[in-house]
Amino acid sequence: MNKIFLILLNLYLLISIPIYWTPYRWDILQNSYFTFGVLGLFIISEFILIKRRSFRNVWAGVVASISLSSIFLHNYYISDFTEKFAAFSLMSEGFIYILCGILFLKVVYEHGSNRLRDYPVLWGILLIWVIRAVIEKSFSPIVSLVIVTVIYFFRRKQYTIAYFMFLPIMVGILNFWYQMWLKLQCRIWTNIILIKDIFSHPLGQGFNNSLNGNVIFCDMFVKWGKMFNALDNTEAGSLIYPHNDFLNIAKDLGIPVLICVIIGLLFFLKGARDEPLTYLCIAVLLMSCVQTTWYFPNNAVIFIPLFGILGIRKNA
Repeated sequence: MNKIFLILLNLYLLISIPIYWTPYRWDILQNSYFTFGVLGLFIISEFILIKRRSFRNVWAGVVASISLSSIFLHNYYISDFTEKFAAFSLMSEGFIYILCGILFLKVVYEHGSNRLRDYPVLWGILLIWVIRAVIEKSFSPIVSLVIVTVIYFFRRKQYTIAYFMFLPIMVGILNFWYQMWLKLQCRIWTNIILIKDIFSHPLGQGFNNSLNGNVIFCDMFVKWGKMFNALDNTEAGSLIYPHNDFLNIAKDLGIPVLICVIIGLLFFLKGARDEPLTYLCIAVLLMSCVQTTWYFPNNAVIFIPLFGILGIRKNA
């Protein structure tokens, strides 16, 4: 029965390639494929598959519970009628997305295999993702991957390999220092805006942001720095992606949820094998600190299975 799930999972990932790997659009197809596909995997797994192991994570349950409660708090009692209608028409925005993310992690952990070779499509998509990051000069993924790779070889006392792996960072800084400075400005100002919002609303503001493409208003770009608009790449824009998933989730659902997310992630990392997969997951978390990652379904469809497999191999 385990083979049936692996076939379904690889098929789900394979179909996602033409959907997700077109230029990113905040549209119904790219968002609904993730949610409906995960719900389909979950339903099939409950009806016809035998669980190999049981997934229980109280912190994931708390995150799902608070995100569900926020629907009624922020979208029903606080929002006006138009926002209520739009939020509920979109399955209450982020709640269904978070729920499906947790269900995806659950089914991969409960029915997946601890053998990395059983996920060929996942590694293929990950390779496409890395190549795309290089082509588009997306520095955050590249730098995160290089950093953890250097640490991996350094811990094994393979210093020569670690040195040559570090060279791409130095070359990148020398060749693209100005673009990296612009991106650094982006992270500085958006983090300031997010932190101010978090302290103003420590219990979160609800999922009231996806209707405008998950961008935040940041007039500091216009006042203090030359930055690129997140929507059309024109200069001096004041609408920009949050560029920090941890602060973003705290802004949406509050500081308690951020704490639960961190503890839940530590649950997977604690006791994990000292192997490339663990360092890959750490790279994903590093990247999540400096760019919008988990909020995009084309990233979640890759990274959630990685953490599920990490948990399986930790306990194998």
